[in-house]
Amino acid sequence: MVRRASFSPVAVSSLLLGTALCALTASASAQTVPAPVAEVAPDLDASGGGIADIVVTAEKRQTRLQETPIALSAYTGDAIADQHISTVRDLAGLVPGLTVPRGGITPTTQLFFLRGIGETDPIFDPAIAQYVDDVYIPRSIAASPLLAELERVEVLRGPQGTLYGRNTSAGAIRYITRDPNDEVRLSVDAGVGTWGAFETHGYVSGPLIANKLYASLAYGHEQHDGYTRDPTISKDVNDLNVDSARAKLKLQATDDLDIQLTLDAKRDRSTTAYYTPRNQPGGGFDPSLSFAEPQPQNNSNSGGAALRITQALGDKLTLKSVTAYRLFGQAPVAYDNDGEAAVKQVNYIRYYENELTQEFQANGSWGPLDFTSGLFYLHENFSSDRNGFSYPSLANPPQDQVGNTKTDSYAAYGQGDYHVTDKLTGTVGLRYTIESRDFTYRQFDDTPDGTRITDAAGNPIVPATATNKAGAFQAKSDATWYSLTPKFGVSYQWTPDVLTYASYSKGFKAGGFDNRASALINAQLPYQPEKVETYEVGVKSQWWERRVLVNLALYYNDYTNLQATATDPATLRSRRLNAASAHTEGFELETTFQPFDGLRWDNSASYTLALYDQFPNYAGIGTSATGNRLPYAPRWTFRTAPTYTLPLAVPGQAQVGVDAQYQTLSYADVANSWQVAIPAQWNVNLFAKYTTEDERWTFSATVRNLADRRLPQGGSYSASAAGTVWYYVESPPRTVFFKVGYKL
Repeated sequence: MVRRASFSPVAVSSLLLGTALCALTASASAQTVPAPVAEVAPDLDASGGGIADIVVTAEKRQTRLQETPIALSAYTGDAIADQHISTVRDLAGLVPGLTVPRGGITPTTQLFFLRGIGETDPIFDPAIAQYVDDVYIPRSIAASPLLAELERVEVLRGPQGTLYGRNTSAGAIRYITRDPNDEVRLSVDAGVGTWGAFETHGYVSGPLIANKLYASLAYGHEQHDGYTRDPTISKDVNDLNVDSARAKLKLQATDDLDIQLTLDAKRDRSTTAYYTPRNQPGGGFDPSLSFAEPQPQNNSNSGGAALRITQALGDKLTLKSVTAYRLFGQAPVAYDNDGEAAVKQVNYIRYYENELTQEFQANGSWGPLDFTSGLFYLHENFSSDRNGFSYPSLANPPQDQVGNTKTDSYAAYGQGDYHVTDKLTGTVGLRYTIESRDFTYRQFDDTPDGTRITDAAGNPIVPATATNKAGAFQAKSDATWYSLTPKFGVSYQWTPDVLTYASYSKGFKAGGFDNRASALINAQLPYQPEKVETYEVGVKSQWWERRVLVNLALYYNDYTNLQATATDPATLRSRRLNAASAHTEGFELETTFQPFDGLRWDNSASYTLALYDQFPNYAGIGTSATGNRLPYAPRWTFRTAPTYTLPLAVPGQAQVGVDAQYQTLSYADVANSWQVAIPAQWNVNLFAKYTTEDERWTFSATVRNLADRRLPQGGSYSASAAGTVWYYVESPPRTVFFKVGYKL
C-alpha cells in the first residue's frame, strides 16, 4: 500500500507565519518610503530598426539579456506562439547545447540534457532545475507548464549552484508567465490539424478594482490522435489529451507592496508511451507500430498554489517572499517497456508527490554593489509503488517495489556584482546547503497473477530458496549531505555593445536512495551527490547598429560522482550508482542577423565533448564505461531559422519562416549500445502567419517535421538468458496545423 505524502502541521504553520510577518513588517516600513525600485527596460525595440533586447530575471533581478554575463538563451511568448510551440517537447533544437528527446512516458513528463548532462530516469532528481515563475519544481514528472500563457522562457546553460542550488548541475529552465496589471487583455485561439489535432487557448487579464486589485485566467486544451498503431490491442496509441489552467490574483496593497496568489492545475489523459520494438512479427520494421499488450491507462494530475509578496524599500532594496505548495499524482499509469506482445517489462505505477517551498529574497544595490541574497527551504514527500512484471519465473519473479522518500533541504545564498569601474565588474557568490533524506522501501515478490507474497501483517516474505536471485526485503535508511557552492566571475563592458566575461563556479545534484532497488544493499546505501566545477568564458556583442548579434560561450565542466542508471545484464534490472568522474567541454554560438527591416535570421551551433573519465563496474563486476560518451550528448548541433515579412500591398502583415535543425550521432544509454544509438538527424519546420492591420486577428499555419522522418529519439537494449529488450522511442510524424487567434 502506498504511503501518501504529508507535511508536519508545525512546519507548515511556521513557514506561513514567517511569510505573514515578513509582509506585515514590509507593510509597516512602506509607510515612510516614497518610491519603488525602478524596472529595467530595453533601450531599443524592434521598431527602432535593430534587434530587440529582452529583459530577463535569470539572476533573480532584472537585467538586459545582452548585459547578463552568463550563457543564457531567452525566447518571448510571441516567438514561441509563432512557431506553434505548445509543449516543452517542442523546444527541441531551439537552444544550443540543449537536447530534448521527442518522447517520454507521458507528454507532461520530459527529460532535458544540457552540455551533455541530464537525467535519463524521471523518477530521480533532474540535473536541470525547472522553475515556473519563482517556484521551484523538484521533479520532471508533470512539471511542464502551459506554454500559451508565457511571457518568456529563459534557459540558463551550465551549472547554477549559487543562485539556484540543488539539481542545477547542468543548468536551469525558467518559465515566466504573464502577471495581471491595469491593462485589459483578452486573447483566444483555436486550431485544427492532421492526426485529429485540436487546440484551444484562452487568456483574460485586467483590473477588478482600478489601481488596486488585478486578476487573470488562462486555460488550454490540446489533443491529437495516436501516431502509433498497436494491432495487439487494436488501438491507435501515443495520442495527446491535456487540459491546463492558471489563475492569478494580484493586490497592489500600497505603491511599494504587492501580493499575488497563483493557482494552477493540469489534467493529462494521454496514453503513456508505446514503444516501437526492433523485433516485429514477420521480420520487418515499421516505426509507426507497437505490439505492447497492456491497455492504455494514464491518470495524471498536478497542480499547486503560490503566494508571492514583494516589498520595495525605496529605490535601492526589494524584499520578496515566495511560498508554494504543489503536488502531483500518477495513479494508476500502465506502460510497457519492450513494445512486444509478450509480458517482458510491463509496469503498473502509482506516484504521489507533494512539496512545500519557501524562499525569502533581498535584491538591491549599495553604492557600486548590486546584490541578490536569500534563504530557501524545501520539504518534499515522494511515494512510489511500481509493480513490474519482468520475465516471471522462480529465478526472476514479478516484483512490487514500494518506496517513500522524505526530503528536507535548507540553503542560504548571496551573490554580488561589484562595479570596479563603469566597465569592469567583479562577481562573488556563495551558497550553503544542508539536505536530509529519509527513505523507507519494501520489495515484494509477486505471484504471476500479481498477488503480493506477504505474511499476515503485510510484510514481504523472503522465500527460503537459493534460486530466488532478488527476493523480498524491506529497508529504512537516512542520510544528510552538506554542500558549499561558490562563484567567482569578472566581466568587462568594452563598449555599450560588447561584453566579455569569465567565471568559475560549482554546482551539485542531490544525493538519494534508489526507488528501483532490486537488492537490499542497494536500498540501504545512498548514492552520493553529483558535484561539478565549471570554467566558462564568453562574449556578447552587437554590431552594425544592432542589426547583428553574436554571442559565444566556451566551457569546461569537471564532474565527480556523476549519477547514472545502468542495467544489470544478468537480471535486466536497473541499478542507481555514481560514476567516478566525467567531464564535458565545448562551445555554443548564437547569432542573429537583421540586415534590413522585414528579415530576421537566427542561427546557433554547439560542440559538446562529454565522456566518462572513470566508470568501472557500472553494470556489474568486470564491466566498464570508462571512455564512453554520456547519454543524449550529440557532438554537434546546428540550427538556422530565417523569418521574413512579405512586402505585400495589402493591409496587415504576413510572415513566413523556416526552422531547420541538425544533430550528430548520440547514444541512449551508458553502455553506448549501437542497437539503440540515436542516429544523426535533421528536422525542418515551417510556419506562416498573417496579422490584420489592427493586430487583433492572426491566422497561422505550421508544418513540423516536413520530411516526415520517423527516427529514434531514445531506446533501450539489454540481453541476457532471461530474454532481450530492444525498443525505440520514435519521433512524431509530419504534422500540419492551422490556427486562428483574436486578442483585444
